[in-house]
Amino acid sequence: MASPVPPSCVEPNPDISGIGVRLAIYIQAFVNIACVILFSLDNYISPFEHKVLINASLNLFVSGCALLICTAVQGTTFGLSLHHALVVLNLNWIIGFSGLLYVLIFAYNFSKGQFGGRHFGPDDIKKPASVMLVVASMVHLCGVGAVGVWVWVKSKTFGGQPECNPLTSLRIFGKKFNALDPNLRKTSIAIYAIATIPAVNTIVLVLLASIVLLLLYVVYLLLKAFKPRQPRWSGLVLVGMIALVIIIDISFIVSTELMISRGCVREGEGQWTYGQTLALMALIIPIIDTGKMVKLWWSGLNPEDRQREREEGWTSSLLEMPLPRRG
Repeated sequence: MASPVPPSCVEPNPDISGIGVRLAIYIQAFVNIACVILFSLDNYISPFEHKVLINASLNLFVSGCALLICTAVQGTTFGLSLHHALVVLNLNWIIGFSGLLYVLIFAYNFSKGQFGGRHFGPDDIKKPASVMLVVASMVHLCGVGAVGVWVWVKSKTFGGQPECNPLTSLRIFGKKFNALDPNLRKTSIAIYAIATIPAVNTIVLVLLASIVLLLLYVVYLLLKAFKPRQPRWSGLVLVGMIALVIIIDISFIVSTELMISRGCVREGEGQWTYGQTLALMALIIPIIDTGKMVKLWWSGLNPEDRQREREEGWTSSLLEMPLPRRG
């Protein structure tokens, strides 16, 4: 007679889901969101700010792709557990939504002709940089989809410890689901399959964005009808997108932390490893670069140049939130 499987049977893998790896991703994701908020407060996004946001988003997508590659390598060689594979997928959704935030805002404003008509900015903002950001977001989304399909199709026998898979659980908005639940498995395969196909995932993203815009338009009409001061539509779109991404990211973070703290992993997940140190060290360079660019933006701001940019149509008004000029 086979011995019963203990409640905590999955071998720890702190290089994948350790606190250092998770912190690196959480910090990078929210730094990207903070930059979007900061650069939108003075009513427009300049070419310099556009470059900062592109760099921050690209760093996110590169980190996500690196994590997916590590997952694929471990899953096919060392036997990554189903629990850790699901944690990686959660972390990549956090990366994906945070990085897509500026992609969606830029695409919306560009399509509406709000960046100086047909052009976003002056010649020092190269078009290939914007194209690279869109391509990187699609590559990352397709990668998440491919890994997700692979994990969920093989969920019953996935990894080097398939006997632990029936004990693996997934948290969705705080609610616990068994990872081998048939309905959850079918739904997950469908979602990740959509994410895998470039044309299909783009169409779905556009449809979801359209639904969000429709809901925001209803809010806009209500505010316009009951609020004395007329709201600005572009500002409402920006606030709505940022709020939605923050809510989604926090939901995934809470779900991930609950999965780890109440999962079926043996002691040792909290052990500090070289992989976690490397993840945090890799975070230093993009954070320093972003910090330097923000500092340059803050200290070197010339009100006359900014006004000239606005008049020449190089920038876009996003929020009706006037700020005092910095000395």
